[in-house]
Amino acid sequence: MKVFLLFALMLSGLFLTAGQGLTNTSARSVSMANAVIASPSNESLFSNQAGLAGIRDFLITVTYESKYGLNEYSTMALGTVIPFAKGTAGISFTQFGRKLYRISKTGIAYSRNFGESVAAALQFDVLSESFPENSLPFMTMTVEMGMITIISPIVKVGFHLCNPFSYTKSAIVSMHRRPSVFRCGVAWIISNELNYFGEIEKMSGNLPCIKTGIEFSALGAFKLRAGVQGVDLQPSAGFGFINDRLMVDMGFSYHGNLGFSPIITLNYCL
Repeated sequence: MKVFLLFALMLSGLFLTAGQGLTNTSARSVSMANAVIASPSNESLFSNQAGLAGIRDFLITVTYESKYGLNEYSTMALGTVIPFAKGTAGISFTQFGRKLYRISKTGIAYSRNFGESVAAALQFDVLSESFPENSLPFMTMTVEMGMITIISPIVKVGFHLCNPFSYTKSAIVSMHRRPSVFRCGVAWIISNELNYFGEIEKMSGNLPCIKTGIEFSALGAFKLRAGVQGVDLQPSAGFGFINDRLMVDMGFSYHGNLGFSPIITLNYCL
């Protein structure tokens, strides 16, 4: 039954639109309902690249998500963050699906600070989409751009735009549309132990989606996370910890009909 539902969702175009940007592919982000657009961190490589500007260590990150517990609908992500004197570069690769249907994104990003309060970034993407009936994948290029602004010592605001120029691969098959996705949100440091995150995502052709999440520092390096998103309040949760130069994040999201999607991310600073 689950496989049938997934197949129906693919035909409806939901997976095609949801996977276009292949963003938020990290356990910390998923644990907090992907409401991290204004939160600078390692995962900014896959969400809002402007958050990379303050990273001063060479970083390698690996993520695996088993969508609804099915390998055929898994997501894999690899990335590296490379700091420079006047900015930070990032290289990422993300893939959703296996043999039946597969879409991947390769991105090259550059982020830097502009003064003490603003960070901005630009990323160039190469997208590849494969169907079983086609011998060669469809490939195209697009861009992402993001910004994070410090409003006060405890409040940050973030903006991100993916694929500014929406278009279709086929004038006949509208399900192949590559949507534009605009996201804006806030990160609020409530206390030394508790952070709040909120975000609104607007995908072209869809209604806005509201997301919210919290992160609680339970025992210093150990963190607990939770979030909800959408009109049906889809829940998510997870945890993370730091051990010297290794950072481990684990989490899950839940769909009312399709079930749980566990995810794990490993980050290592060199």
